[in-house]
Amino acid sequence: MSSGKPAGKVQKREVECPVHGIHYDPEVTPECVLCLKYSQPERTGGRRKGGVWLLVLLAAVVGFLFYRSVGPYLSGRTTPTSSGAVDKPQEPFSWFMSPAVMDPSPYKAQITTIESILYKKSPVSSGDIGVLERTGQELSEQIGKDAGAIAPQVSSDLMFWVAALGSEEESGYALPDLSRARAEWEKLREHHFERKPWFQAVGGKETSLAQRPRPPEADPEVVRGLRESARAIVRLIDEGRRECERLGEIVGEADREAPKKIAEWRQWSQQWEGRVRQAAATLSPGARRSAHPDVSMANQSLEFAVHSLRLVPNAANDFGVPFYSERERRFNEALAHVQTAEDYLARVK
Repeated sequence: MSSGKPAGKVQKREVECPVHGIHYDPEVTPECVLCLKYSQPERTGGRRKGGVWLLVLLAAVVGFLFYRSVGPYLSGRTTPTSSGAVDKPQEPFSWFMSPAVMDPSPYKAQITTIESILYKKSPVSSGDIGVLERTGQELSEQIGKDAGAIAPQVSSDLMFWVAALGSEEESGYALPDLSRARAEWEKLREHHFERKPWFQAVGGKETSLAQRPRPPEADPEVVRGLRESARAIVRLIDEGRRECERLGEIVGEADREAPKKIAEWRQWSQQWEGRVRQAAATLSPGARRSAHPDVSMANQSLEFAVHSLRLVPNAANDFGVPFYSERERRFNEALAHVQTAEDYLARVK
């Protein structure tokens, strides 16, 4: 039975929007319809604007890094060192990547000892050569323990430099001449070490090789003989590689051809030793005694090449077959030494 009162509608709890004056139910929506309509694009636009600023900032950082790395190199600008000398332009991104040169400061004691003999004004004795050899070997070993990326190469080049000092002691009754060792030292120092004001030089100042006294004339016959020896060694390298490839690898004891291959490898190794000895015999004794530094260093590089070829059969496995990687490494070493010798000979006028 009706109470007599008309049935009323369900009352909703509404709130008036202070911005647009529109009523809305806060239990259904947090804002009025107009606020929802216009606030969403603003948020999206805000995010879009923030992304644009981020891209602009990133582009600015990349541009700065590029200018810092490549700008000085392209413009050829140089930077003065503490000694007043002008350094060469820095390579692009060299500050970002691992350095191509070493800081010589940790090895200052050994370097100072070496240069005190190389640049001394009084005559050099055989005892001085011994000091150079011991100090150079100590420096090579100390650098070899360094964890730097180029430390092994620097250590190896120093050992070659020390080995070349032995020829200075074979000058008979004449006093040793360190002009060749000094020139090689300066080239090594320029290539591997950062420049330091305490580096020494001829006359107490930097002197380019072009300003120094010219070396004695090279014997054309000796130079021609070295070039022929270099070509002969290259031919021997090519022949050795082809022959090793033809002999093949031994898979294991189950390989039916293993006994035959082992016998062929042993025979080849014996013949190879004789052929390498013949290549060494082509080197002229006069080249080693030459007073011309480039001729002497070219001969030494060819001797190193012959030594590398002699070691090809040594890196053998249990079957007496040289490992492919090891023999290729020896062939590549020999070829690199020949290239070094040719570079020296190209400088001979």
